[in-house]
Amino acid sequence: MRTNLIAFTVVALVGLGDTIASPPASASDCESPVVIRLSEAWLSSQLAESIDEVEPVRTVVLGTQVRGEARTSGEVTVDVQPSDECGKLVIKLVGRTKAITRGFNGPAVIDTTSWTDFEGTVDVTIDPDRGLIAKQPTVVGTTRSRTDAVSSRRRALSRVIKSIAARQADTNRPITDRITLDQTLTRISSRFSTQVSTELEAINRSFDLDELIPSPLLSLLGDRPHVCSSDDAVLIHFSKQGSGRPDLPSGMTGSTAELWIHQSLIQRRMNLAGSTLAKVGGAIALFARTQLPTADGVLSLLGNQVKGFKRIQRQSEWTVIHLDPAG
Repeated sequence: MRTNLIAFTVVALVGLGDTIASPPASASDCESPVVIRLSEAWLSSQLAESIDEVEPVRTVVLGTQVRGEARTSGEVTVDVQPSDECGKLVIKLVGRTKAITRGFNGPAVIDTTSWTDFEGTVDVTIDPDRGLIAKQPTVVGTTRSRTDAVSSRRRALSRVIKSIAARQADTNRPITDRITLDQTLTRISSRFSTQVSTELEAINRSFDLDELIPSPLLSLLGDRPHVCSSDDAVLIHFSKQGSGRPDLPSGMTGSTAELWIHQSLIQRRMNLAGSTLAKVGGAIALFARTQLPTADGVLSLLGNQVKGFKRIQRQSEWTVIHLDPAG
């Protein structure tokens, strides 16, 4: 969903004034009247893509030409970290690589199976200007292996060759396991980094904050959005009071992204609806020469024109718009 459509929704609701709700005159102003909430479950649905792939193995270990294939499988999870200074989350990949290989060293042929258990993490911060920014992944793990068979490509002295090769494989196992571990973790780190970068870029395209709120409305909210995070959501909010964490009602669950608008913003509309709507592409034809629509009209408009719109609900003093921004 394009963010200018989200902006359109915000402006429409601000313009509605008392037609969408009639809050009491004593309703207190909210320091952060517009909040975008990205739940941990929604972020997981965008970032937690499991890995299951088979790759060829072509390498040299201690002079032995190694050929075979490796299957890597892993599960990705997302954990939002509380922070009042910026949005923080950790993306974690836990899995295993199983490699079945054949090594050639002179006349000796050595069949080996190895297992590498690994855990990778990527720290992500959310900046209001740059979006979601990932650090380089950290991947750690352990490798164990076994020799499945030793054979010889020569009939002469075959028994001697196999005996020497088997003994050498056992002697070198700690070293070869270490080399296998390093090569596997390097490959996984590159793969994990590429996957995370691709997914974060997709989210950043959905949330271009420069286009999120039209400038007339931003003058009411504050010059710059602020980002923070709780233990289950990232919060992007607009406030003249600076950073901090908005106080939203509890109880929101599900794999959703939401746009929260406090009733105090709707209540003190300051007769800016007309000039604000004129800033939104396509809105002039709908609103320039007509009365502002009813709440039902806005719902109909959202359902027909806003891609990814799910539903609107009231939550305490807030209007909550459920969205699918990446839809």
